[in-house]
Amino acid sequence: MLAAHSDDGMQTVILCPPDFYGGDSELSHTYRIFDAALTGKTADVIGPVDIPHEFVYVPDLADTLLKLSRKDDAYGKQWNLAGVGLITIREFAEKVFALAGGKPKLRSANKLVLRVMGLFNPIMREFVEMYYLMDEPLYVDDARLRALLPNLKKTTYDDGIKETLEAIRERTTAT
Repeated sequence: MLAAHSDDGMQTVILCPPDFYGGDSELSHTYRIFDAALTGKTADVIGPVDIPHEFVYVPDLADTLLKLSRKDDAYGKQWNLAGVGLITIREFAEKVFALAGGKPKLRSANKLVLRVMGLFNPIMREFVEMYYLMDEPLYVDDARLRALLPNLKKTTYDDGIKETLEAIRERTTAT
């Protein structure tokens, strides 16, 4: 994509965030945690649950994309966006379940399970290739982005999880 960038042609910018979460983020693997917390079920997660990781709240991601699009010197480059801090899947789930009024129940799929599931589901096949992102600590350095956009909005996990739960509850009661 960056190779297609030119000043007199297509303008490109790439933003690389960690995993994401939010009220309308059904495609995020974290959505299963929210759904399980609200329905009292077990959350199916991918990879080890005690590896430090980062997540970004979707409204913060959208805000960053808009701000980047307004900066001429952002184009033709790739940018990293970090989450608000390191957290494990277990800690993330504990926060979600606590705000929903329960204790977390997690079922983790390892690489072998994903391979078997991938025989029937192409999305699970993709998770096998991306498993290294869950199997090792994931820390994203966004110092260069923060230098360009010093007022980046980063919602705390507590606030983002609370807002996500409220949005999901509102959507599911409206249907």
